[in-house]
Amino acid sequence: MAALALVAGGYNNPADMRTGMGVAGYRGQLAALAAVAEQSFRTGETDYLPAVSSDGGEAVMGGAEPWEYYGTERSASPGWVNRVTRLSIRELITLDTSSSADFISPTPTLMVHGRTDAYCSPEGAQAVYDRIGHPKDLLWLPTTNHIDLYDNPEFLTPALDRITKWLTPTSPCHRTIVGGCRSPRCRAAKTPSRRQPQRLRRAAVRRVLEARLAAGGPVGVVAVPGSACRRRRRR
Repeated sequence: MAALALVAGGYNNPADMRTGMGVAGYRGQLAALAAVAEQSFRTGETDYLPAVSSDGGEAVMGGAEPWEYYGTERSASPGWVNRVTRLSIRELITLDTSSSADFISPTPTLMVHGRTDAYCSPEGAQAVYDRIGHPKDLLWLPTTNHIDLYDNPEFLTPALDRITKWLTPTSPCHRTIVGGCRSPRCRAAKTPSRRQPQRLRRAAVRRVLEARLAAGGPVGVVAVPGSACRRRRRR
């Protein structure tokens, strides 16, 4: 992977989950979900929950904010069904994404996050960012909630601008955008014959990002040309 951009990420950490739920609450939830897994194994049946709820009922993503996006035409998608397995909760509260941050470098990493986010905390984003090695960059946006970074132009536009620049190589070796490559070949490759004009590369990346958002799906992974550096074998 030549470059990485993280937007409004949910950086789950079991230790933080246990702190938020309390030790007894966390252990009780794990015990209850273990019983659900055992029941599913014995019967072959899958227990489902609504992903979101309009009336405050039981849902994996409780509250009005998730319903405002996932439960309305705002995010309508032909294949989407408002349900997830109950055991998905076990994955959410035991998943440890923060430790993975230690293994990202030296991939150039951009993190975009909102200052106000009740579902994916800014504190969690900062903690993960602090663990990521260089090269890296962090863009804070003055959001009012989590879904502002889904489709609100006020925040989506600056996010896309920064992501486009971050994912656009400026030389055959993408690492030069953050000063990470010392190869003479990369530093010398600055003529149009050696690389595609930067504005065209940025336009191509921007088109991919906007098309995926317009289709109602996540941005996902955008392929970026990797390093063209090759050390010449000594003869």
